[in-house]
Amino acid sequence: MLWLPATACPGKKGLGKLVAAADIRVFRDGKTCGQRFEVTCTGAGCKKGKKVVVQIVDTCSPQRRTHARR
Repeated sequence: MLWLPATACPGKKGLGKLVAAADIRVFRDGKTCGQRFEVTCTGAGCKKGKKVVVQIVDTCSPQRRTHARR
């Protein structure tokens, strides 16, 4: 049996440990596959100023409060 990573970015190598799905506005028909984005937690219970870098590997439905900056 062959196991493949769950991704909408076939052929991309070196997927990071922290991966994310982006809504269609950020995913841009796969143009951002494999790109890295800095993500900041803004909700209650988040550590102020805590940021992580995630790699886009999939797409998801748009959410109301999605903000992305490169």
